[in-house]
Amino acid sequence: IKVKGTTFNVKAYAEDSTVETSMIEGAIEVFSQKDPERKILMRPNEKIIIGKSATISSQEKDTPSYREEEMISLGKIKPNPVDSSIAEIAWIENKLAFYKEPFSSLAKKMERWYNVSIDFRDSKMEGVTFTGSFEKEDIVEALNALRQSTPFHYTIENRNIIISRQK
Repeated sequence: IKVKGTTFNVKAYAEDSTVETSMIEGAIEVFSQKDPERKILMRPNEKIIIGKSATISSQEKDTPSYREEEMISLGKIKPNPVDSSIAEIAWIENKLAFYKEPFSSLAKKMERWYNVSIDFRDSKMEGVTFTGSFEKEDIVEALNALRQSTPFHYTIENRNIIISRQK
């Protein structure tokens, strides 16, 4: 990333399969170490997601080869229509904000925010989406708030949380 006088956010965790950059004010250039000549100029309210996916190609019938390709998605930042918050920079105000976020993705954010581990016992729960924000809530208050819109069961043992469908 080459800074051009700006406000932006970068989300780049080693365990994630993507890197995200969200542009708030000003401009930045984004490029990959693998292809430094290919530059993308980002403007306010844009978001880029760069990920890797393995593709299979085969020269011969019985010997498939694998190669990694970068997947790039450029889109607009969408403020939460309820309170106009921007999830990508809510952490600046000490908030965990989310908009139409699948529970599986929200769980990863909550793991980092609350320093916990979250496991799903029901894969259908992972796809349930939530919109909202947490500011002063502890993990129990946050989970109980989520249960108000979609009932589910959870258990907490030490810093490990197990999510399952409502019994």
